[in-house]
Amino acid sequence: MSSSFVSNKTAAAGQDISLPRLYRVVLVGDSRTPASFMCTILRKLFSHDPASAIRITAAAGRVGRALAGTYVREIAEAKAEQAAQSARLHGWPLRCLIEPENKNG
Repeated sequence: MSSSFVSNKTAAAGQDISLPRLYRVVLVGDSRTPASFMCTILRKLFSHDPASAIRITAAAGRVGRALAGTYVREIAEAKAEQAAQSARLHGWPLRCLIEPENKNG
């Protein structure tokens, strides 16, 4: 589907409404970006509490990638770009991917 909106029917009224498609911002783990920097990004840009930032950072290190958040496309793109700019400013190779959220669940 090329549209950035998905169509849903409201249960009560039977009306067709369009909801924005959601996108996942995924942090890609690497061996050079410090965990403390990743935690800071997760807390400041993605509004995670300290415990969830540590869990996400650990997952990125263990699995190679971890979900930072799910947003409408424009916000996902902005947050990924802010994270990348901050990483470049500090000399770290941290990367973020943006992926459409899977609606099969």
